[in-house]
Amino acid sequence: MSRMSGYVGVTNFQGNRFAGNKIVLLPVLRNLARRGLMFVDTVDYTLSAIPVSAAELKMPLALKSVLVDEVANRAAIEKKLSVIQKIASQGGAAVIIARPYPVSIRLLKRWISTMGDQGLVLAPVSAVANRQKFE
Repeated sequence: MSRMSGYVGVTNFQGNRFAGNKIVLLPVLRNLARRGLMFVDTVDYTLSAIPVSAAELKMPLALKSVLVDEVANRAAIEKKLSVIQKIASQGGAAVIIARPYPVSIRLLKRWISTMGDQGLVLAPVSAVANRQKFE
């Protein structure tokens, strides 16, 4: 992490074994917390120890609400984007994760331009940390 700058935290990608193992997870989260960084949990594993561990360490945490391009085509992405307003309204905030596919970028750019009409505001993930309602 010392080789880069400009980031506010890290996320897990295909890290189910890591997310579910508090013994290996805690040293990493402690290091992040000590650096003042947040964690964005992709919530891909129902037995994740990340939310509880982050709360214990009093570190910023955000949870993915929607992976918009799990299926990288226009119809599937538009369908996922259509649920964001409901999630944000019910939970106070929504975190979108997207891959850098051209179709994702194009559709997100268009969708972002209509957010105000939907009563939504685009914010950095750091502004959403610890503001989501977790179940």
